[in-house]
Amino acid sequence: MNNPTSENTPQDHAQAAERQGLFLDEHDLEIAFNTAALLLGVRPQVQAKFYDFAGLKATASLRAGIVTAKASRGFRSATSEALVGLALSLLSKLYKIRIPPSAEGYARAYKEFSNRTSSSSLHDALRERRGRKGNISPQGSFFDLLASLNKVLTMYPEVLAGKQAPDITWSPGKSRRILAWYDSAFNKIVVNRKLDRPGMPDYVIDYLVYHELLHIKHRTTYHAESLRRCVHSREFKQDEKRFIMYDLAEKWLDGK
Repeated sequence: MNNPTSENTPQDHAQAAERQGLFLDEHDLEIAFNTAALLLGVRPQVQAKFYDFAGLKATASLRAGIVTAKASRGFRSATSEALVGLALSLLSKLYKIRIPPSAEGYARAYKEFSNRTSSSSLHDALRERRGRKGNISPQGSFFDLLASLNKVLTMYPEVLAGKQAPDITWSPGKSRRILAWYDSAFNKIVVNRKLDRPGMPDYVIDYLVYHELLHIKHRTTYHAESLRRCVHSREFKQDEKRFIMYDLAEKWLDGK
């Protein structure tokens, strides 16, 4: 047994699984999709393979009675039950069929694997290994994000002390809904390019940068029983309100 005080990384688990021959293979993946098909009452021909996706993801398509499924190699470290749950999730959407109550155990196993912290870390590790970091462009036409980042770090040392400064960049395109996000795989804050425009209050940009820095301090947690993610904890919200122009920034964002 592992020392209960030690913390194994996803890579540690993967290496241990590899040594013990515990990784699932493509035969297991095909079995999982065929099992899910039986549970849903459909009879497709299944072609399923693992791929080097830049992330922990999976896709499935249906054409002429053939289901073509592709899953990240990260799913090889899942249980057989979780793999069936993954297949159920994809096939139920393809065929527009609700997952039956008798299959809820599989669905829960998949949800647990996907939501647990180690899988989240594995997702980031896969993206870091296979993904592309992309160009870092903090200088916009009207705002310099690097200046904003340094300003926020200087103004709130008691909140953000000891945290490594991330990279920061404008997004390549303009998202309709997401204003900013923290990419944990590459330790990078991305701000929506549509905000780089005249008339934009600088305190809103600073607030978004501050908010994303809090995501580095307060990592996402997972509730074991409900399997729900908690992105904005009570401590996160308390720190968020310490931003000097919090009310004004929130008011602007609510009316954007």
